[in-house]
Amino acid sequence: MCSAAFCVFLAKWSSVLGVTFDILGAVLVYVGVRIGIAKATALEQIALGETIDEYGSGDLLNRNADLSAARAQERVRAARWAAFGLACFVIGFVLQGIGSWPKHG
Repeated sequence: MCSAAFCVFLAKWSSVLGVTFDILGAVLVYVGVRIGIAKATALEQIALGETIDEYGSGDLLNRNADLSAARAQERVRAARWAAFGLACFVIGFVLQGIGSWPKHG
């Protein structure tokens, strides 16, 4: 099914690669959440200031629509980081399973 050299490499290093992918996945999820929270907080501070300063203004509605679009874009970006991190977690668990699979022979 696989070449002998690749099978030997996979048997020896898949657990290590699996842990590496798990750590990478955790870091990517953290970065996505951390950046997302920081950006969302900054956007909310802008929106709150404008709401208090210019309550009832027509320009306020336009600016809030722009801020809503920016918030949505930030959520999509954070979701992409999280999805990529989750994919790394899954790859890591699969590699660890391969590495710990009982060897015969």
